[in-house]
Amino acid sequence: MLNRNILLIIVCSLLVMMLASCAGMFHSTTKDEIAYSELKEMGWTSDHYEQREFTLTQDDKPKIQKLLGRPLKYYTKNFRYYDEIRRHHGEIGDIIPLYQQTPYGRLVMLVRIGWYSINKIAVVENVVKETKPIVNDIFLDQFFGKTVSSSFRVVKTPQDLLTAKDNIKPIAGESVISQEIADRLQELLAINSVDRF
Repeated sequence: MLNRNILLIIVCSLLVMMLASCAGMFHSTTKDEIAYSELKEMGWTSDHYEQREFTLTQDDKPKIQKLLGRPLKYYTKNFRYYDEIRRHHGEIGDIIPLYQQTPYGRLVMLVRIGWYSINKIAVVENVVKETKPIVNDIFLDQFFGKTVSSSFRVVKTPQDLLTAKDNIKPIAGESVISQEIADRLQELLAINSVDRF
């Protein structure tokens, strides 16, 4: 009788565990979750990604402001990111989603920071103007290798291009969106250099 009860408990436990694992498989992603396939394209063939949250402390803010030369505008409290974990190597990088509201809708990009510089950016949800995607690889490639001390100023006049060649050439006709993307990326780099997330 006792053996039968133990067997029944084991079977019920296994059934509950199986149902719980199936529930996770069919869990739909919320609008702020990034699909595993998108993360996989950003990484270095990693085995696993863990969603984490980074919270700024009051001690961090003055250091970050000094690096930026201005107060934080976009990442003032906390943000979620994905820790990239590779078997036998541990944590190898961080992938941060960048959410930006534009006049054309929501823009979502993934930014990979490694060794205090941007080493990859990809658009997950682009915005469209006159049936054409606004953000393109030509614009994003300008940020590759930039650190917090790089120029994130967007060119507004031909003289801007002559005075500093490493300034950002904006998306055609979208200097405001371009500058906001640049400012957000610089803030992420400043936070990462002060307190690696």
